[in-house]
Amino acid sequence: MVRVLFFGRVADAIGRGLDIELPEGVRTVGELRRWLGGQEGREMLLKPGVRASVDKEVAGEDAPVRDGAEVAFFSLFSGG
Repeated sequence: MVRVLFFGRVADAIGRGLDIELPEGVRTVGELRRWLGGQEGREMLLKPGVRASVDKEVAGEDAPVRDGAEVAFFSLFSGG
């Protein structure tokens, strides 16, 4: 089971989060992003500027995702 959380504009578009079983062949942040983003209503994940973290550390597309991980997707923030 993987906990997937959404923050910022991503959460506004998709919701706060969900728990999922990793599908066959999904083992990295990029694969998870593409799998989730290919589902209706979750296209926001595929937009430029959406970043990810794994277990509260910013992660690139090739970062591994394992069972028990917390993966977060968030839009870049601005402000002062």
